[in-house]
Amino acid sequence: MNLKIFEVTCIVAIITGSITLLSMRIFYGVVLSGFGLYFLSLLAGLSATSQAAVPSSRPLSAPPQQVQAPFDGQRVLEARLKKSIEDKDFLEAHRVLALYERHFPRSPGYPQALYQTGLMEFRAGMFGEALRTWTLLERRFPSHPLAPAALLGKATAYDKLELKNVAYRVRSNLVQRYPQSQQGLRARAQLQQVQK
Repeated sequence: MNLKIFEVTCIVAIITGSITLLSMRIFYGVVLSGFGLYFLSLLAGLSATSQAAVPSSRPLSAPPQQVQAPFDGQRVLEARLKKSIEDKDFLEAHRVLALYERHFPRSPGYPQALYQTGLMEFRAGMFGEALRTWTLLERRFPSHPLAPAALLGKATAYDKLELKNVAYRVRSNLVQRYPQSQQGLRARAQLQQVQK
């Protein structure tokens, strides 16, 4: 009887979000990745596959094919990133990027998150940080539609840092790798202006 009360207490704690035993980092790392119930059963000293942990009359979670924790987690991260960009909260934006990297590295939202964070940094005059973020985007996702935009952003950041030779090389690389993209055509025009 005490075990069932404990299980119900754990479920209520997860649903209401009032988990006080875990730090926020563990909460996001464990619950968003779908292992929250497993982790709580380990804390209780139970096996995740034992009858006591998962009674047959009432399952604790939906069957695996119905659980959509990664999709829900991605939505949460997208909302947090959008809010951090609106608030110009650089620290939160980098926390969200770290969570994307850890939990959803192949997510279609991750390159967008990288690009938006780099753009926020660029607009704030943090050109070095923008360069690092956009470099990560264009190296990890070279076939993504935002890769040419990241390269053009890098070239513009190098211009702002008055590193004209490096900016020239980045634009040349952009034209060579993405000649038919809108950014590639713009970089070609900028290179022709420099040569005149």
